[in-house]
Amino acid sequence: MELDDRKTIQTPEGLDLDLTLAGLGSRIIAAVVDAILVGLLVFMVIFGASQLALEGSGGILFQAFVTILVTLVVLGYLVGFEALNEGRTPGKRAVGIRVVTTEGDSIGFLAAFLRNLLRVIDFLPAVFIVGAGSILFTKTNQRLGDITAGTIVIRERLPHVERAEAEYIQHDGARWDVARVTADDVDVLRRFAVRRRSIPTDHTEQIAANLAEKIRPKVVAGDIEGLSDTDFLLRVLAQKLE
Repeated sequence: MELDDRKTIQTPEGLDLDLTLAGLGSRIIAAVVDAILVGLLVFMVIFGASQLALEGSGGILFQAFVTILVTLVVLGYLVGFEALNEGRTPGKRAVGIRVVTTEGDSIGFLAAFLRNLLRVIDFLPAVFIVGAGSILFTKTNQRLGDITAGTIVIRERLPHVERAEAEYIQHDGARWDVARVTADDVDVLRRFAVRRRSIPTDHTEQIAANLAEKIRPKVVAGDIEGLSDTDFLLRVLAQKLE
């Protein structure tokens, strides 16, 4: 059976995003790294709880509290990093993959919660057998949690911006506050910078106008008005690539 490992999405601005899907191997490595880190956190929680138990705070209710606390730590680690860090846990960042929606956008707390809650089923009957089988035999490499949450896991292979292009866009001017420009925005901007010379000028201008309308509210600067949409976008990209 031939497996598709790519997914193409057209952005509202008119750019095609070619997403490379993460395979089983990279996802397992990321899971192992995260499991080690989560294990350390859980160990600290259990160690702290054992010290309290030795001081006379044991009992069924106390054990139930510790169990709930451990569950919250595990879910909090996975959900928190994916929802607040552009779909990347430390393990995913280490191997260069991240979680996005099936439309290519960053995921929110609900999607992160659903996909991680169903890890329990993905690990049945043991050692990730259900999840591994689902990744191998679904068209977009999704485990059950991904299917439920409407997410996919992709490799972060972004287009290369040529040195000459980078030097051109790093023109003089005051630095801008571009902290609100997300990784998804940078992905689109890089593709725009690479492809803009190979598409018709009128189409380029329309794409630039659509992109600028989305990006301008996220940039704090006092000298934006005098720039064309294309120059504005390339300057934002230059600062995000520094």
